[in-house]
Amino acid sequence: MMKHWIDKRWAWAVVLGLALSAVACGRRAAVRPLPVNLHRYEQALLALPPDSIAAALPALAAGYAPYLSGADLTDPKNVLQLQTFVLDPWVRETYAAVEACYGDGGGLAADLGRLFARAQTLFADWQPPQVYTYISGLDYPNRVVYTDSVLSLALDLYLPDHAEAYRAAGFPNYIAQRLNPGALPVEVAQAIAVERLPSRAAGPSEGGQGLMRMGTLLDEVVYQGKILCVVDRLLPEVDAPQKLFYDEAQWRWCKDNEAALWHHWMKEQLLYETDLNRTKHFINDGPANLAFQGAPPRLAQYIGWRIVSRYLQRVPADDPELWTRPAQEVLRISAYKP
Repeated sequence: MMKHWIDKRWAWAVVLGLALSAVACGRRAAVRPLPVNLHRYEQALLALPPDSIAAALPALAAGYAPYLSGADLTDPKNVLQLQTFVLDPWVRETYAAVEACYGDGGGLAADLGRLFARAQTLFADWQPPQVYTYISGLDYPNRVVYTDSVLSLALDLYLPDHAEAYRAAGFPNYIAQRLNPGALPVEVAQAIAVERLPSRAAGPSEGGQGLMRMGTLLDEVVYQGKILCVVDRLLPEVDAPQKLFYDEAQWRWCKDNEAALWHHWMKEQLLYETDLNRTKHFINDGPANLAFQGAPPRLAQYIGWRIVSRYLQRVPADDPELWTRPAQEVLRISAYKP
């Protein structure tokens, strides 16, 4: 059953995401949540009678434009694909798992409401998006899409106890292990941070046309640190390792080896390096870091978080340049010395 779905899942993603391609447990911080209305596309679609789905599609498209706007719903091929999707045993099984985990969506809406309230406090001009959920067919690159005031969440990629199923679908183990309900708010917070923060890039390239120059390792480190500091403020109840998708051993390695890692970067003159061949091991995701035995991936994120956290301790909260200062200036102001 799983393999039958795996062979077809990308076809479903095309039909279900036409418009998109075009355009936690723990302590709770006191905050008044914003109201969040979840638009449950998976519920609406799976409730349609398969034998009369064509007649229901115009109304469905009107209510769930992020998934169906622009699709030719009179094309028999598109109708057939949707009918087959609704009847697919894997889809039905996954839908049951989504319903068991998220129910009426009240818990997810409350979590997002708290997150959105903090985002509105942190960024005064920020407005909460409309939130849609769906079953993506394990479309990992599009699990969280935030664009044009719409937030789309692929709930089939945030299910508990599904690591083995994700591995069977071909996901690397380090990805499969992190896909659970607790990862969802973290990745939503990351998406908000990316949308609000200036690019990591150093500036326009000599070739023009809006292209950006390759930044230094320091640019990447500080950019990732800013993202994590935003995530930290939006999700104060989430443990620090979870914000980096580290386990306790990986988190402990970072704490124990922070000074040695920084010394290595200084010794090898990597901080202002623009050659990704020399810095990619500290930036890229993966099961481990190939530059240091026993080290986790994405060490640039950890060091960046440490630098920007110290910077924020030295900058007034109402500073208009709080999130926009260049990387070198952030490092200087932070006086970071592990």
